[in-house]
Amino acid sequence: MEFFNRSHRELDMIDRKSSGKLRKLAAASLVSLATVALSPQVFAAPAAPSLVGSWSGVHTGGAYVGSPGHSPDKSEPTLIKPGLRFTLTIKQQNDRALIGTWSTPRKTERLVGVVRLDNKTVVLADEDTHFSAVLLDANSMEFCGTEAGEISILAACLLLKKD
Repeated sequence: MEFFNRSHRELDMIDRKSSGKLRKLAAASLVSLATVALSPQVFAAPAAPSLVGSWSGVHTGGAYVGSPGHSPDKSEPTLIKPGLRFTLTIKQQNDRALIGTWSTPRKTERLVGVVRLDNKTVVLADEDTHFSAVLLDANSMEFCGTEAGEISILAACLLLKKD
């Protein structure tokens, strides 16, 4: 009964004190949550797999028209037949960044790339081609390239194995 006998003023004071405590508690909780959410460990991805070394293989499919540089010139769209051996050589890797070459017996081109945060997808480029790769396991990858230029148009994939 004592509670009901308090004046409105006393109840207002209790309300203000409680509200202030709740506000302080809420603010402290938000600061703690922000500190955890912004900590480097939350954003840190596992280390990228090492791709340094030589990877080689042949086409699994694709088509081209024009002169993509590694294949004979064709004026009409042509389906790519497996046979021509390609080699991807990753010479340097610093965390996710890659530097290397892309070659056939006919031609060698400089190449740069990056391992994406999922540690399975790789994005690369040489002078005229964009590549994407999916790591299938520690020693194999599906490696695909596209060109869309005046000299050639290309869409092709290869299965590369680490030598």
